[in-house]
Amino acid sequence: AYPSCKPHAEDLIEFLPALAPREYSVSSASQVHTGEMHFAFSVVEYETVKGRVRHGVATTWLSKLAEEVEQGKTVRIPIFMRPSKEFQHPESISKPIIMIGPGTGVSPFRGFSHYRSFLQSRSKQDVGESWLFYGCRDRTKDFLYEEDFTELHEKSLLNHYEIAFSREQAEKVYVQHKMQDHQEKLGKLILEKEAYVFVCGDGLHMAKDVHKKLEDILCTSDAAMTPSSAKSYLQDMQKGGRYVRDIWS
Repeated sequence: AYPSCKPHAEDLIEFLPALAPREYSVSSASQVHTGEMHFAFSVVEYETVKGRVRHGVATTWLSKLAEEVEQGKTVRIPIFMRPSKEFQHPESISKPIIMIGPGTGVSPFRGFSHYRSFLQSRSKQDVGESWLFYGCRDRTKDFLYEEDFTELHEKSLLNHYEIAFSREQAEKVYVQHKMQDHQEKLGKLILEKEAYVFVCGDGLHMAKDVHKKLEDILCTSDAAMTPSSAKSYLQDMQKGGRYVRDIWS
């Protein structure tokens, strides 16, 4: 548009905004994975309307570093910790815990599950049930931490492991559909056993659908519960730290 405008690259870069930090959930437990920090990410790649393939800046860079590590090379990655005050495993394991995290949203629940098993091995108190609702498109392509959760489940350290493979059948199946399958049990855990509920992942669609499903479950489980009172109940759970979400758009 302006052929005469030919700024130097260094001048142009000076006016560009700084690259925003990328935040990833830690998927390990320091008590179990001593001296290590694990996390998962999906490599961003998409095609524009004009047919150009775009790659995510941070995830593409991390993917290339991962390839170097597989080749035996040592790499250094700058990491800046941002502790979460709310999104943490409860101090006690006596209450049930319901974890809902499709995609990379399952990452913190791997850490939760390992930490819970660590506490369980050192505690004599009664242990509440642990549930994990996980979802991905295809078990052969993006099934995260399958071996970890399967082993925890087989050892009864993770009591219920429900998986939704959204693209393996004609009709799409998501985590809220799996919750529907167990609505009676989930309702009792929340209303009678004071279960904790954690949700992690997509805030644009998944978190809203899961929230609506929780409202439906409460109404189905308690005849006196109305949609309005179900909303209020979940709000009280949030205020009391029993319903915690880590979501993004």
